[in-house]
Amino acid sequence: MNNKRMLVVIPLVVVIIAGAGWFFFLREKPIVYTEYAPGEHFVTNLKNSRRLLKAAFVFKLDTTNGKTIDTVFKANQPFIRETIIFILRDLDETTVETPGFHVELTERIRETLNEVLNTKHIVEVHLNDFVLQ
Repeated sequence: MNNKRMLVVIPLVVVIIAGAGWFFFLREKPIVYTEYAPGEHFVTNLKNSRRLLKAAFVFKLDTTNGKTIDTVFKANQPFIRETIIFILRDLDETTVETPGFHVELTERIRETLNEVLNTKHIVEVHLNDFVLQ
């Protein structure tokens, strides 16, 4: 009778240990977000216009995998700023005055920077300042 009981208890203990191991070691890690600002402000002229655009952005970065902001973003800050300025310089007055424009702009910046930096760390781009003069 002890042998039959052992045949049930041993697999049960193995399953419990495996479940506990999965719970503590293989479960998903919580996502860690960090904010990063690529500089103070961006000032550029609009396409075919004498008007100036002044804007500031903050990125929400996924830093779960341990890559630091220093190695990916601060090292590439001049390139990031240049890319954003080219995107802003391509805007015209009609586009800027379109409802929902801000959402499209921040999404375009996010997609473009993730592509050119070969990363997926930029989760969101937030518009901090936006002044048209």
